[in-house]
Amino acid sequence: MKIAIALEKTGVRGGAEVLALKLARHMRAVGFTCDIIEVPEFRPLSPRMRDTLPLGTKLFAGILCVLDMLLSYVLVRVTSLDRYDMVVTLHPICLYLRHPKMLAYFIHHDRAAYDLHEYLASRRRGFYLLGFRSAMWLRRILDLGTIAYIKKRHLRLIATSNTVARRLAAFWGMRPARVLYPGGHEPAFHCLHGEYLLYLGRFQSLEKRLWMIYEAARRMPDLKFVLAGSGALPQEKKPTNLETIVIRGLFTEREKADLYARASCVIFPSYDEDFGLVPVEAMSAGKPCLVCTDGGGATETIINGKTGLVVEPTVASVVDGIIKLTRTGKSMKSDCVQRAKVFSWEHFLTEMENEIQRLLRDKNSRT
Repeated sequence: MKIAIALEKTGVRGGAEVLALKLARHMRAVGFTCDIIEVPEFRPLSPRMRDTLPLGTKLFAGILCVLDMLLSYVLVRVTSLDRYDMVVTLHPICLYLRHPKMLAYFIHHDRAAYDLHEYLASRRRGFYLLGFRSAMWLRRILDLGTIAYIKKRHLRLIATSNTVARRLAAFWGMRPARVLYPGGHEPAFHCLHGEYLLYLGRFQSLEKRLWMIYEAARRMPDLKFVLAGSGALPQEKKPTNLETIVIRGLFTEREKADLYARASCVIFPSYDEDFGLVPVEAMSAGKPCLVCTDGGGATETIINGKTGLVVEPTVASVVDGIIKLTRTGKSMKSDCVQRAKVFSWEHFLTEMENEIQRLLRDKNSRT
């Protein structure tokens, strides 16, 4: 049997890419031929290119984004994967493929068009706001065909978290067959003496709310903060004259393990996460994690008061939470490690293999 794992071509390595690699390796190990397919093959403006454009070219970038959306839709629709017996999709755009045997592991919508729309729109003015709303309106129009296709074909949807399941119900009027948390536990991660407070993730995304960490650092000059991740820092939120903040760029897996190991706790104030891999990785290293009550999937992995803290999304609450974790975080080490084991990659991969085998059996019995 030949299986394709399809995901959107973004030009960056994120959670979906890691998941695809692990799932492909597992399916090959159990006897399948498995390829990772990125669609569309051509993009006029990748997210990485867009982030590096100077401010004077934002109008041009906006036009390219709309063209990219339309071109991507067409290119994915004409992409043929008939040589594969089954396709597993990891991004909504991949549902345009219309393969007769598809299993959708639903990580997230095009969030700027749905749950993040008003949040992101509030940061734009004038022409940029009009362009943003027009592009996202177009995305919803294109998605109507996907919604109709899923309902007609009764495609099996698996959500990455309860948060994503609620979004599917709210925006597409459908409920997934089940919720299956991805892995995240890293047995090789270790714990050392805490030297700093750690944020790990993308920098450029507004929903990551780095400004909360900057403000917390201003109020807590005796503590050291390390920000590690990828992308450009938001121009309007860059910290100035904050010697207690150290910013790290891209890092290897070994360096990531060391970053977690030397942290006293992890600060992850992100808004409405799909799942939240960072809290699970932090707990793997025995480190508690602070998340916000509106953190979406990130709140599903943390046990409040036992493996971290879930606080209100205000700077004052984040500061109070940091103070508590610096005092009590060490005592949470054992509970953190045990909680992280719940989100094992072995369990996720086995369950995905079972889902694939089941769907192949069901489809074959009908033909």
